[in-house]
Formats: sequence, structure tokens, C-alpha cells
Amino acid sequence: NARAVGRPGRRTYKGIAVPSLKGQFVFNGALPPEYFSSFQIQLYVYDSKGVAKPYKRARTFKICADAFSDFQNMNAAFKAEYGHDLPVSSINRTWEGQVATKNTSIKENGGGLVAKPGNSKHGWGLAIDFKTASKKKQASKKYNKNNKYGYESTTHIWLKENGHKWNWVNPDWAKKGNSQAEPWHFEWVPRNTVLQGESAAVAWYSY
Repeated sequence: NARAVGRPGRRTYKGIAVPSLKGQFVFNGALPPEYFSSFQIQLYVYDSKGVAKPYKRARTFKICADAFSDFQNMNAAFKAEYGHDLPVSSINRTWEGQVATKNTSIKENGGGLVAKPGNSKHGWGLAIDFKTASKKKQASKKYNKNNKYGYESTTHIWLKENGHKWNWVNPDWAKKGNSQAEPWHFEWVPRNTVLQGESAAVAWYSY
């Protein structure tokens, strides 16, 4: 049986949020604790009347410290409009987590929809998956005010129209109609300011 292969990608840290890491090598999915900022997100779900209610306990996430402020400001803007946090699904992924996810994907669909372990933008804490889901996982509709999923979900529409104001975009490869369409996946644009060798995330906007 096919299995995930690869090794953690290596970059030189050149960001400003963690001076102690300046000029040092960091490894995808195996990053030191100081590389991250931690925060909590309280998920909400909408009932049949469109009323949002807290769902389970707040979850703690880790994100690249240099991208933390932009996320905080974006989340605050969303919260001001909808009264609750953005429905975050995942951010940072360890090397072991990437391997496990890739192996599951290989088993289920050939692995084409999951990045090669050690190359994931999640492995740098610079990508966020939101609970917009797809046709196969329509249960995530409950996290969106309009009770829709994918590109038509409240979350995706809001992020498409507003996320770029805080440097978060759904990259071109993830757009609707592409072979790897991922309405839930958003990346931090100026990641090349943090990691030597990383290119900036690219996306187009339509309104």
C-alpha cells in the first residue's frame, strides 16, 4: 500500500515577532513553541430559527506569531458583525499530523487533495481551515448563518470579501472550479516576510 513520504521542509526565520529565532532554521510541522501565538475560539452553531448558540467548549489554537495580529483584527471584525468568533477548524499541523492526514487521504481518494508532508502551509501555522465544508460534509452548514456550505456559506463569502483587508485569502489554487477547490482554506499573504524561501500567497478577488 502507498504511504506518505517526505520530510519537514526547512526555512530561515526572518520575521519580527520572535527576535530569538531571527536567522535560525525552522522546520515545517516541528516548530519551536516560541514561534507561535496561542488563542481561544468559541464555536457557535445556528438553530432552525437562525439563532447562534455556543457549541461545546472553547478550543485553543496556535498560529505563527507574525500572523497573529492580522487574525485577531479579522476575527474582531467578523465578531462585530455576527456576534461570535470565526468558525476555525484547524491551523497548525505537526509533522506527525500531516503524515497521518496524508495517509488517510491516500487510502480514501488517492491523496491528491492533501499536501505532501513537510510542505503544508498549515505546517508553518500560516493557513487556516474554516468550517465551511463541502457537499460531502454538509454538517458544517450549522456553523454558518445562511445554513449553506462551501463557497456559498456565510463564512466563505465574508472572508472572500473582507479577509484580504487583514492579509488572509483563499488562494488561486483553492478557487471554485479548480481540481483542488477548497472553500475552507485561507492563507496569510505576506508569509515571505517571515520565512526565507516562501512566496507570498496569491489570490484574485471578485465582488
